[in-house]
Amino acid sequence: MLLAPVCPNLRHLLQIKNEHDIAIGNVVGSTLFNSLVVLAMPGLIKPAPLADGILERDLPIVFIITIVLFIMAYGFRAEGRINRLEGGLLLSAFIAYQLLLFLL
Repeated sequence: MLLAPVCPNLRHLLQIKNEHDIAIGNVVGSTLFNSLVVLAMPGLIKPAPLADGILERDLPIVFIITIVLFIMAYGFRAEGRINRLEGGLLLSAFIAYQLLLFLL
């Protein structure tokens, strides 16, 4: 659900040359807005209990992947681009996480 609003932004921003900071800021900002505001609205209207394991399983993974993405995107080694190897690692982490959710 969170990826759908970002895709039009990605398509539009890929047309802009040499504006990587704007592209990353737009994607991160859109995702944060969707996570914090749009998905919080049902909880404000009618609170519901969380399923077992969400805080223990999902929250640490979200923090770890966020830190890894920041390290990759900030560019401590080079100019701050995510290369194919790092993109493949992030994609592999996403697939592994989806498998974890499916198997548990």
